[in-house]
Amino acid sequence: MKLPTPELKIPMYDYENRLESSDIAKVIIQDLNENINDIVNLLSYYKHESRGEIHENIDIDKDSIDIDEKGEGTLCINYDEYYYYGCDDMNNSVERDITLELKIDNQKKLICLLGPELHERDYVDEI
Repeated sequence: MKLPTPELKIPMYDYENRLESSDIAKVIIQDLNENINDIVNLLSYYKHESRGEIHENIDIDKDSIDIDEKGEGTLCINYDEYYYYGCDDMNNSVERDITLELKIDNQKKLICLLGPELHERDYVDEI
């Protein structure tokens, strides 16, 4: 069963002055970094696949931002996933990345991030 695609809407601050910047990627990253906790929440939708916890060591790859003249594109977020194995008294961290769809809504002055499609977990995964 297909689940709703996780989506995050982030306000663009000082929109009129900053959008004229020649480096739109820098503008996008500044606004996303100001809302990093919301991005952690978005990433948490995908942690069930590996059962790790999202660290706040999140890096938005500026070079990965690909946006067209309509304000649509993609970006890549690198982050660490943390595992704690209580019975073995072990801690482990794994580097991960995710590509998100990016849409700039000029009328509402929002940056919209869409994650990959989610599928309901199989019952077998729960056992």
